[in-house]
Amino acid sequence: MKKILIIESIFIFLVFSFFLLGGLDLIISREVLYESAQPAHINYQSYDPYVLRIFKFNTIFDSKYYIFISTPESTYGHLLSYPHNSLADERVIKDTKVLWKDDGIDIRVYLDIEIFIPKGNFTGGR
Repeated sequence: MKKILIIESIFIFLVFSFFLLGGLDLIISREVLYESAQPAHINYQSYDPYVLRIFKFNTIFDSKYYIFISTPESTYGHLLSYPHNSLADERVIKDTKVLWKDDGIDIRVYLDIEIFIPKGNFTGGR
């Protein structure tokens, strides 16, 4: 009887831990898959230059992709989810096209999805 109670307790602990860690979506690792630096002829007059990076965050159960714009050394910046995360992979992300413009950034990702990020979303600091 005591042995069954211990086994049940361990099982409940493992199940609870599995769902708790999955629910928290803990990041195990992160890597930069794509990077584009602001060209010298574009000047936002606000903490220039900027860098656009596409990150892959590996979590316990899956991977997620994010577009992040910041100054080169900063961990603070503008973050948005990569479109259709479930369809993304390293191969299609490497084909991303970025056009830096005076009023913001044009991004073209797979399936010809276009994203425009106005400069006001990533300039100006905190």
